[in-house]
Amino acid sequence: MITKSEFRDIIKEVALAYNVAPHCLLGRRRFDSYVAARQAAMAITHRRCGSLTTTAALFNRHHGAVSHAIGALSHRVAADKHAYKKWCQVRHLAVIPPPFNVADYQI
Repeated sequence: MITKSEFRDIIKEVALAYNVAPHCLLGRRRFDSYVAARQAAMAITHRRCGSLTTTAALFNRHHGAVSHAIGALSHRVAADKHAYKKWCQVRHLAVIPPPFNVADYQI
């Protein structure tokens, strides 16, 4: 599950990397720069929470739109070097950080 603060951080980081305003990722406009950033944010969010339905609800979309975004992003990244560079800047956000357990800490 993904928290709202984690979701906001993903939106902010992706918007910064793609040079768009964060509210544009949650909006309905279909300018190419907005779409590319939104698709990256959806793919990252889906990877973090693992559910198309949850990701769709966060973006106020249908789960089919999230599925399409993930596929479209993979095609975009494979075909366009500029898109690949942008994706490389944000793909680290898709990794779920391991929980820190104080009991496991050793010196």
